[in-house]
Amino acid sequence: MKQHQNSEARQESELRKKGSAGRSGIGLVIVLVLSLLTAGLLGMASRQQSQRSGQETAASREKAQLISYQAGPAAYPSPATSTPTSTATNTPTPTKTPTNTPTNTPTNTPTKTPTRTPTATPKPDFIANRLEVTQAIQDLNNSVRLVKNKRTYVRFHVRSNTGTWPEQAILIARRGGNTTYLLPLNSPVTLRPAPDRGVLNHAFLFELPNGYKEGTVQLEAVVNPLDFAGQENNYGNNTATATVTFETVPTVNLVLYRVGYRLGGTDYWPPSSHATQMADWVRRAYPLSNLQVWNRTVWFGNASTNGAGDMTNPNCGSVNSLLWSKKIWDIVYFWNGVPFAAHYYGMVDDRGDFMRGCAVDIPHYISSGPTGTGTWGWDTDGSYGDWYGGHELAHTYGRAHAMYCGATGGAAYPYATGRISPSTTGNTAIYGFDIGNRAIYGPAWKDVMTYCSNQWISDFTYEGLMSYFKANPVAAAGTDMEARRTLNQTDRLMIAGVIDPATNQVTLEPFFVIPNAGDLEVRDEQGLYTIVLKNAQAQELARYPFTPDKADSGQPLIAAETGEERAQELLLITELVPYVAGTASVDILGPDGGRIGGVTSNPNAPTVTITSPAGGETLSGPTTTVAWTAADQDGDTLFFNVQYSPDNGTTWEMVAQNISEMSTVVDTSNLMAGNSARFRVWATDGLNTSFAESAPVTVPNRVPTVEITNPATDVTVAFSQTVTLEGTGYDLDSGPLSEGQLVWTSDLDGPIGTGESLSLADLSVGVHTIQLRAVDGAGAPGTDTVKVTVVADVQDLPAPTDALDAGPSSLVIETGATINTAQIYLSNPNTATSINWTAQANQPWLILSKSSGGTPDTIGVSVNRTGLADGVYSATVTVTSTNPPSTTVIPVEVTVSPVRIYLPFVLR
Repeated sequence: MKQHQNSEARQESELRKKGSAGRSGIGLVIVLVLSLLTAGLLGMASRQQSQRSGQETAASREKAQLISYQAGPAAYPSPATSTPTSTATNTPTPTKTPTNTPTNTPTNTPTKTPTRTPTATPKPDFIANRLEVTQAIQDLNNSVRLVKNKRTYVRFHVRSNTGTWPEQAILIARRGGNTTYLLPLNSPVTLRPAPDRGVLNHAFLFELPNGYKEGTVQLEAVVNPLDFAGQENNYGNNTATATVTFETVPTVNLVLYRVGYRLGGTDYWPPSSHATQMADWVRRAYPLSNLQVWNRTVWFGNASTNGAGDMTNPNCGSVNSLLWSKKIWDIVYFWNGVPFAAHYYGMVDDRGDFMRGCAVDIPHYISSGPTGTGTWGWDTDGSYGDWYGGHELAHTYGRAHAMYCGATGGAAYPYATGRISPSTTGNTAIYGFDIGNRAIYGPAWKDVMTYCSNQWISDFTYEGLMSYFKANPVAAAGTDMEARRTLNQTDRLMIAGVIDPATNQVTLEPFFVIPNAGDLEVRDEQGLYTIVLKNAQAQELARYPFTPDKADSGQPLIAAETGEERAQELLLITELVPYVAGTASVDILGPDGGRIGGVTSNPNAPTVTITSPAGGETLSGPTTTVAWTAADQDGDTLFFNVQYSPDNGTTWEMVAQNISEMSTVVDTSNLMAGNSARFRVWATDGLNTSFAESAPVTVPNRVPTVEITNPATDVTVAFSQTVTLEGTGYDLDSGPLSEGQLVWTSDLDGPIGTGESLSLADLSVGVHTIQLRAVDGAGAPGTDTVKVTVVADVQDLPAPTDALDAGPSSLVIETGATINTAQIYLSNPNTATSINWTAQANQPWLILSKSSGGTPDTIGVSVNRTGLADGVYSATVTVTSTNPPSTTVIPVEVTVSPVRIYLPFVLR
């Protein structure tokens, strides 16, 4: 994430251009703030009118001459309520005109009547409260830790002492000897006496540019920074400051598998968009700045359901077993296409039926879960696989359940009812903030490790993940596994499967004997389960105790509010044990020593021959079919695995597993390019194993795909507003491209940075064609472009698109001695147009002050507690508009507590 060079010089140059053009809008605030900073005026305890009119230093005046600024009352809007001009105007008394009179004739001079001076309207006071620096979750004390180079927003909370006032602000950021000056992304903001932190536009919103998201950064924000008209009665409280520090978090590597299956003659695959959404959710919610994602597919095979809406095969245990087995095969055969410490996640489409998710263990490498378009009553972005995957993936990073709404088997969680915050009001109240769509999640939202509705991430989970990423014990274990793959190499038996401890039933994958495999993991000699190898005479040849990995099933499809746990525990077997020649059967023994499963085979090994590809082909299509013939002298049922090598057999990756047919279709997007590539087919009758290799084929190098994901369309910003450029580069041959391979350029400014994300506030004024260019290791380029127009002043920005904004995103009402109320604020970003709206509560005890109206507007929400027992209740308010069409559902959490009766107190 290379910082845009010469930021301050570019800012001052552009501002001087504005000055020479004689502009007078808020964009010129930057120049005058520079002036005031030079003069040492900004931040004084009291900024009186006299200080504005003539006490600037020579340096201040020199910079102020860069612009022409319209001072006086007309430069500021009047309050929303009808009031006289904020500065009272005194009408001068008429001059007495003398009258010529004849000599000695006295004239009575009329008595002079003074003109009434109108009473001056009291001046407002704009009070700067706090700066909230957020990357996903934060309180007003900025106590939640921050990640270096993750997108970072600053919310500047300001209130007025009376009335509503549209106002401007500025943010000054300093790091080391560098300083930048930023304008808000949402100016002007209407200041009010009681702003709601849960409403985006009740606070000024800034985004920090590159170079100010690392190390220690000092922030200073000023509301109404250049009021030369004496609009306020107090300027000593217009400034808020904060100092924050950013921590380095290592790169997080993830392999995302879309898992295919066949049910009722139909093949089901998760849409690739669901995998993209999950990766995007993790980037936004998790404490990381660099998530590297490999996109893969894997075929599971035939599926089955129980007729009650649940997938029984695959279940999350069998998917996890498949992926864990693949990872072990790849480690044994030195595959390095993904880092050894990468975590694997399998995504299963729910159109066949619903598969509950789970992780292999806490922590571990492997997890899986469902995806689909269901809303779960609150998620309307088209896929629930994003937050569901975030939940299961967090297990692999050491996070246990927060035991609310039916989640069990977890650890102590610090906040009541699974909320993301310890409190709902005050400086310690924690709010979620989505750095992608700028949605705000109130304190009543629930942690992603619960089974509740309305999920986001809490600081408890966020900082737990952050500490885990920095320590990364699973990565250390992966490094150890990599080192052990040449330790005690011998023929080893690969045993994988799933145990249901409730029934003691075990489902096993086909066993394979892998020649010359190392001892990847230290064996648990005290394990309660046992693998026993026997010969044809049922004599024991070897005994291997082990402890299966525990996997607790994830969130059920049933609504969380029912409280139905339906918890299911699965135990996963993934063992690589030394093979003993002459083995004819393998038994799996449970804790009581009884046999719970196993395999038996006949003495003859199968034979296998690859028929396609025959050798010499170039595999340039989206798929390729690998076919073979196989036979077994004993007539045993055979199963097959398929590996691929891009380098003539030096390394091998598993690309298909547990195949029962004589061919399989391989997704070539899973294959790395190679001029001497080979396929290898393994055959097993349950124990006896053989394999065959193909002649060399060519998989050509593919051009990397490049996409600018933000802005999604051409965009216009004002100079000193931050614009964030985000993009991805993916190479089918090597996976995600590195930061240095993603290069951003502007046709006006030249090279502007590198990496997946680049935040800039100093693009020069003009129309930029921004290009993201990626070049893979073979020199093949890919590009994408977007237009960014930078205007000199916020007054030049196009009018916002009509939209009904309804907030906050959730409400909390706690009834006690009195009926507490909450408010829903309705607005249109395009203030020139009013949008008609209707609102409806889904519970009769939730009372709305009005059910229709036009923006801007406010709905009062209260509770009629008559007939409600003490407890916690949930409801929703749905706000709808038809032009433009819009529906917003706002969840409401109501706590009904005993009414406290206060008796009269009498002193005697």
